[in-house]
Amino acid sequence: MFAPPPPELNAALIHHCFGRLHAEQGGACARAGAVTLESVQAVDPLDPGTPMEIAAKVQDSRLQPFASRLYYQAGGEWPLSGECDCRAGSDCKHCAAVAFAWMYHRPEPVASDSEWAQWLQALQQSTVTRPEGPLPSQIIYILEPALQDEGFLQVQVAVRKRL
Repeated sequence: MFAPPPPELNAALIHHCFGRLHAEQGGACARAGAVTLESVQAVDPLDPGTPMEIAAKVQDSRLQPFASRLYYQAGGEWPLSGECDCRAGSDCKHCAAVAFAWMYHRPEPVASDSEWAQWLQALQQSTVTRPEGPLPSQIIYILEPALQDEGFLQVQVAVRKRL
C-alpha cells in the first residue's frame, strides 16, 4: 500500500515545478496508464520531516520503461523534483508523469461497500461493558465518511485522561 498524496498536490503545483510542456506531456502519459508506481515512502522513515520518494517505471515510446524517482518535500517554493534515467536526467516529463500518477492514485478498497455497511452497523449496535469506577484514561475512535474522498473512512483518535 502506498502513502497517499498530500492534499496540496494538484495539477497547478506540478505545472509550477516541472513547467508547462513537461507537465502536459507527463499528464497525458499518466492518463494513458503508462506509469507503474513501485513504492512511495519517506526517504528516512525515522525522520518525520524527510522528503517522500516515489519510485516508478514510465513506459514511453521506447521498449524499456524509464526508471523515475519523484521527491516531495512539503513547504518551500519547489516541493517537487525528480530524477530519471532518460536523456534529460531530471525534472522531465517522466517525473511529471509520476507526480500525476501519484496524484491520481486511489488505493484498492479492502472491503466492499456492503461489508463496510455491515461492519459499521454491527459496531453501532455493539455494547461495551464498562468496568466499575472511574477510568484513568480512555482512547476514543471516531469513524466517519471522509468528506474529500467518497468511499473512504476518516478515523479520528482522541485520548482522554483523568487529571
